[in-house]
Amino acid sequence: MQILRASAVALLLVAAAFVTASCETSKLFAGDPEQQFPKDTQWMRGQPFTTPSFDVIWQRTGEVLAREGFRADEALTSVSHGEIVSLWITRMAPTRYQGKRRRAHVRIEPLEGAQWRAAVAVIRQQNADIDDPPNVVSAQWEADGIDEDRSKLLLWGIEQPFRK
Repeated sequence: MQILRASAVALLLVAAAFVTASCETSKLFAGDPEQQFPKDTQWMRGQPFTTPSFDVIWQRTGEVLAREGFRADEALTSVSHGEIVSLWITRMAPTRYQGKRRRAHVRIEPLEGAQWRAAVAVIRQQNADIDDPPNVVSAQWEADGIDEDRSKLLLWGIEQPFRK
């Protein structure tokens, strides 16, 4: 009789573990992490500045991004919309949640007259893979918010030569 009770308790514990694990998985991995874009409230916006042309700002933005290690994703970048989206910069790690990747989003917003404003959001994701965290192929990326410090640094770099 005691063996039967112990078996029933063990079976219930195993079932509870499966239910808990499936709930955690559905919460963590909802949506496609490649399609994560900043929300309106997540953009760091600078002060308006004046410059001779859009091309000057566009070139400066590309230089700042390159200096910080970001390369433009040609499929997502649009000169006509004044938006640059970078490829991911990935840093893997040996343990779960320590591997990170970042993607920069930059908008050049036209204002009245010859004024412009830059907006930057650097998205950060973490690797939630528990089986093989250092393996970039099996990584399971999860949203980790906005990297505000990196966003502010990029914004400052873009605007700096246009400040009076």
